[in-house]
Amino acid sequence: MRTLSDEDKKMGSYEVVWDGRDNGGRRVSSGVYLVRLQAGSEIATAKMVVVRCPLSNLSPLPDRSGFAYHLL
Repeated sequence: MRTLSDEDKKMGSYEVVWDGRDNGGRRVSSGVYLVRLQAGSEIATAKMVVVRCPLSNLSPLPDRSGFAYHLL
């Protein structure tokens, strides 16, 4: 489990970027993961799929090393 953001925010649209690593700094394996968003007493959960490519010259996001999630 890894916490990406734990701070109070005003209403609006925010972006959280995850580098694909766990709390120990290790890259997570390919698989299905759960993403949990809590705002006050409201909680939303979604599935996320991480697919690692065995070819070292391919990147899931060519402009960044992480993954972006838009929470609206």
